[in-house]
Amino acid sequence: MTSALKKLLNLSRFKKQSILVFIDAFLLCCAIIISYSLRQAAFVFPDYGYQNLMYFSPLIAIPIFYFYGLYHAVVRYIGFKASMNIFIAVTVYITLWALIGYIIGVDVPDSVLIYHDDGNIYQVSKYFSGLLVLSLINWFVTLLFIGGLRIIVRQMFWAIEESIIDFAEKKNILIYGAGNAGIELATALQFSRELKPLGFIDDNLSLHGKQILNLKIYSIKNLDKIIKKFNVSEIMVAIPSLSEIERNNLIIYLTNYPVKVRLMEPLSKLANDKISINDLKPISIEEVLGRETILPNYDLMKKNIKDKVVMVTGAGGSIGSELCRQISMINPKKLILFEKNEFFLYEIERELTSKCNLDNSNIVPILGSVTNKDKVFEICNYFNVQTIYHAAAYKHVSLVEKNIIEGFKNNIIGTIYCAEAAIKANVKNFVLISTDKAVRPTNTMGATKRFAEQAIQALADRQKQKNDNNTNFKVVRFGNVLGSSGSVLPLFKEQIQNGGPVTVTDPEVKRYFMTITEASQLVIQASAIGSSGSVYVLDMGEPVKIIDLAIKMIRLTGQIPRLPNTSIGDIEIKISGLKKGEKLYEELMVEKNFDNTIHPKIFQVNDRFMNWDKIENLISEFSENLNKENLKKTREILMTGVDNYSPNCDNSDIFYAKK
Repeated sequence: MTSALKKLLNLSRFKKQSILVFIDAFLLCCAIIISYSLRQAAFVFPDYGYQNLMYFSPLIAIPIFYFYGLYHAVVRYIGFKASMNIFIAVTVYITLWALIGYIIGVDVPDSVLIYHDDGNIYQVSKYFSGLLVLSLINWFVTLLFIGGLRIIVRQMFWAIEESIIDFAEKKNILIYGAGNAGIELATALQFSRELKPLGFIDDNLSLHGKQILNLKIYSIKNLDKIIKKFNVSEIMVAIPSLSEIERNNLIIYLTNYPVKVRLMEPLSKLANDKISINDLKPISIEEVLGRETILPNYDLMKKNIKDKVVMVTGAGGSIGSELCRQISMINPKKLILFEKNEFFLYEIERELTSKCNLDNSNIVPILGSVTNKDKVFEICNYFNVQTIYHAAAYKHVSLVEKNIIEGFKNNIIGTIYCAEAAIKANVKNFVLISTDKAVRPTNTMGATKRFAEQAIQALADRQKQKNDNNTNFKVVRFGNVLGSSGSVLPLFKEQIQNGGPVTVTDPEVKRYFMTITEASQLVIQASAIGSSGSVYVLDMGEPVKIIDLAIKMIRLTGQIPRLPNTSIGDIEIKISGLKKGEKLYEELMVEKNFDNTIHPKIFQVNDRFMNWDKIENLISEFSENLNKENLKKTREILMTGVDNYSPNCDNSDIFYAKK
């Protein structure tokens, strides 16, 4: 039996439809015979006139069934909508069938034969037309046959699939939320070959212990027991009406369990009222961190961008590319993408032209280095650039530590060249994007960024002394950006996908984190406030332990982290030791001396800086010793120019050290 059904399952679509049409035709005739017998209260084969109507019934019904899609629906996945089509199609067929019977004058007695206990047969008259009563009976029987056939076939197909599919491979899941969205999701999952819903979790006490779609509703208090008892591997949160705070609290709670969690998009993002598995998305680490979304001030966002010529250096990097995305949505007059990596430049240009508001004529992709002072000036001058966001920098601590001289040239000399080109070309706004590693740096990358900050401050101060305020200089400093190329997240994701171990340098290492979109928006807003020479820091919230971040990322995949010195868990967390130049804690301010601004998440810090003459002298010293390829002198220049610079490793520039 099962073997025959499997062969039927593998037939072509046309053959399956042909078989279904044949069975429907047979059942239509049977329905009329049974209806006639029920009408007569005994088994009676129809007479000649009624026989003709019986034989013609498939010719009437099959086209109607075809029109209403009864042969287009995949029987094994038949649902409510297809059932409604069956109801309508049968009703239309019976109506037309009765009308034809009336027109051709089919004789159906208005009375029925009743067999009495005394052996006599009596005629009992009815108040309604015999054809009408017969049609109603036929409608009911036909609906039962046609609809029932499809339900039986569906259940048989499901039974076959259940015998084929190894249920050990099916993932047991729970649906969080027994409301309309949860019920629709559970209905959709009935057809899933990979996921098996075991029940609902809901906060409504009155629902606990009850069932919906044969699935029991549990309390969240019993979640730990349910996960262990049924080996639950995933929880799907189907409550699109949750507020942001409620979502964050629920996410943080659920990540304490070793299950994968997927979350339904908010109502505002759902495409329509229909709920499907596609409306669920994996929880991102940004949501786990529970940072409240900071809505941008659009007056500040557009001040230096809307209808202006804007240039982004390092436009293909993680920060630079997100800046370009945000800028493109504020309708600049022209956006110049300055990048020395050809592939990165190609990618961001392609994205902006295909997905954002800018067309090819408003985007200018230019290959080049910020250390080419003349080219930077020519670009600014030719296009009449009004705002520059300087994101070009080497920012990987360990790489810069091994390439000290190149780090100095790119991060310091490149910044100064861009700033001087901006002054010469009368660029109105220049914004340097810096890092928290510039505060009391212990590595070359941080030291070069702090030196660059001071160069911008000094140039602004020199302009004020000359009463030359053509260019407004700003510095914006922030910490780690989630998802950026310098972030630890991509490394953790790769290590988890490979089965571990996930490497953490020290259990006590803490870092500030911010989403890349949020950071870019705050950079743009910071550039529109305050006076020239200001240094701004962004409110990064509370610092997060990197080991806690690793634990949460592992749990997001539904696996259990194996902590150091323990043997329980799926993915090992390994302590590798602090890298060269790495600190346990990062800071956002050199001195705890800051002022509030008009934006609640942006603060102005009052850090001391060198004057321009001293910076020029140090740059001259560097240039002189660059010809001698002197690593020791480069380190001395950085220590002279950056207060509180305490390198915790030796010079390790691979190329120049060997030379």
